[in-house]
Amino acid sequence: MIRVKKYWGMFMIIVRIMNNNAVVALDNNENEVVLLGKGIAFQKKPKQHVNPDKVEKKFVLQSSNELHYLEELIRSIPLSYITVTNEIVQKAQELLEADIKEDSLFITLVDHIAFAIERKKSDDYLKNPLLIEIQKFYSNEYKVGSIALDIIEKHTGVRLDEDEAGYIAFNIINATLKAGSSDVKEVTVVIKHLISIIESHYQLELKINSVYYIRFITHLKYFLYRLFSNEENSNDEYLYKVAKKKFQNEYDCAKKIATFLKEKYNFSVSNEELGYLMIHINSMILHNGK
Repeated sequence: MIRVKKYWGMFMIIVRIMNNNAVVALDNNENEVVLLGKGIAFQKKPKQHVNPDKVEKKFVLQSSNELHYLEELIRSIPLSYITVTNEIVQKAQELLEADIKEDSLFITLVDHIAFAIERKKSDDYLKNPLLIEIQKFYSNEYKVGSIALDIIEKHTGVRLDEDEAGYIAFNIINATLKAGSSDVKEVTVVIKHLISIIESHYQLELKINSVYYIRFITHLKYFLYRLFSNEENSNDEYLYKVAKKKFQNEYDCAKKIATFLKEKYNFSVSNEELGYLMIHINSMILHNGK
């Protein structure tokens, strides 16, 4: 079911008709917008008003290039792909506690799904090199990706491979963060390295179902995004001094992490961040598997 957005009181004028289900229109502020909805252009012509009851999705784009790209994309895909993408975006909003950039996610996702279905029909398999890491470090987003495979099959009859659940999850992750897609990939790889450092330091295998492991991964993600985004952070020496005194083994482990980040990426980890790392590592190791 497509979530219908009503635009009461908005008298938009059709500028161009892309197909029976999509138009470019002028809104009340004379901005060009893309409007989607089943039969929105049926028996309509340019310069006529849009029926607001037909509007299911509205895009206000930032540039003519974005508008041209979206027009070409919509002209080339079936309505079922739009229905599928809307449903997946809704599911992501329902299941994830995150601020999702909905329009950005819709555009990237509908494009990806269209190509994924084409590849599947052509028996062109695309392996996801980060699938295991996405499953481990972004389990909630991966869950949405898995549900998305069912949604796609329901509307198109095409069953995509498990790797595509990872790619869909990746698109969702990117839509919830300020970082760019390259940073998301890099952070995922870095987390893998940091977990290896911790497991090597303690000579054990971390249990990924532990709530403390999940909390630590969440902390790592936002810690690394701050580093990749060059965001400044406070430097509370008190937390660092208390943690260092209480958790000597965790301090040694956190210093290995800081050394890796400095040597590999030239990132400087503040003492406050070291303090937080020590606390999270201690909780995770103490409750490993619980």
